Amino acid sequence: MKNNKWLIMFAVMVMFAVGCQIGDNQVAVNSNDGGSTTTSTTSTSTTSTTTTTTSTTTTSTTTTTIADYTSYPENNRSVTVRNNSTKNLVAFVGSPRESNLIGGVPASAGNHGLKKTAFFSKSTDFVLFLVTEEDYRDNIADLSKLDNQPFTRLYAYYNTESSNNNSVYEISEKLGGDCSVTLNNDTDYNVELRRNSIYGQTIGYAGKRTLLTTFSLDEGDYYFFPVFRRFDTNSGEIITAFPAYTSGPDEGLAIVKIQSLSKENPAAEFYASEWITGVSFSSSAAYIRIYNGATNAISLFKGTNSTAEETSTGKKLINPGQSCMFEVEMAKNGDKYENYAQSSQYRIGNAVNFGVYLTSGTKDVGSVFDFYAGKIYTINVSGTDRTYSIDTAWMDVSTDMPF
Repeated sequence: MKNNKWLIMFAVMVMFAVGCQIGDNQVAVNSNDGGSTTTSTTSTSTTSTTTTTTSTTTTSTTTTTIADYTSYPENNRSVTVRNNSTKNLVAFVGSPRESNLIGGVPASAGNHGLKKTAFFSKSTDFVLFLVTEEDYRDNIADLSKLDNQPFTRLYAYYNTESSNNNSVYEISEKLGGDCSVTLNNDTDYNVELRRNSIYGQTIGYAGKRTLLTTFSLDEGDYYFFPVFRRFDTNSGEIITAFPAYTSGPDEGLAIVKIQSLSKENPAAEFYASEWITGVSFSSSAAYIRIYNGATNAISLFKGTNSTAEETSTGKKLINPGQSCMFEVEMAKNGDKYENYAQSSQYRIGNAVNFGVYLTSGTKDVGSVFDFYAGKIYTINVSGTDRTYSIDTAWMDVSTDMPF
């Protein structure tokens, strides 16, 4: 009995303790539902949640599309460039603008074909404007900053009548150094600076009334020959002339500017107007104009050479009813250029017919002719199928070539 008493007392104490715990966790919810009150007991557990936010930074890299460095085949190229420099170059028509971009020329590339874009839908002369890939990248937001800072500029021509436009425009290996030459063309002519002779590598070009065109060059001693060029719309040819001294011991010599460039003397500047004051223009070539009155396309050859002569705009074939004009370059004799060239080797034919030599009307070597610089000599061709007869009324001196 005594033990039961203690058991009863223990049970009461446990029930009391549990009731207190329930009371501490009791939540009263009063619902005014028809005057009734509902009390519910809820056990609440608190969970502490730590949220870790991971910030992911995505770096967007914008890759500038550099020019197309593909060398295009003859049937899809505009011009051919030989890059003797160690720089990758980006080429434009006229001026450095994204809309004028025609492709890239790899360093040391030989006979690289630039793409024929929509610009080349007709025969035209144009400026081939080249900058380094580095300058292109650095100024892509505003390419106009490069207007007067080309790697080089070349005077070029595209001929829709040519099957390949394979005239090669050469870039000097001397370009791209730490020295510079600034060309101010304050004349109404197009001017090229050529290295070592009037037929030498072109250092750079400046169109008429174009000032402050700067070209970067390696150190060294330079002989700069100015050459003036223009496109003759009547003949469809590029006409070239050079300024020559008119008196004194240098009479007849081509004007040359001699300049040493070095760390001590890194820059030179020229004004083209100095080259046309008190001097005469001398043509660097005579010209043979051929009218094709035959029924087949013809070409001009030298001797037994199977490779046809090419005009300054890259044309080789003369279609029936058309004409072409070919240059006869003058030879250099010491420091002077001869004012005429002799030849008896010119003949007219095509790939399947040897043809005839000029004036002889046979396969024998023709008469010897003196071709004087600055003169146009005209020959008329007639014949049917593969038989050609040459007009024997050879026009010895036709007209002066105007410059």
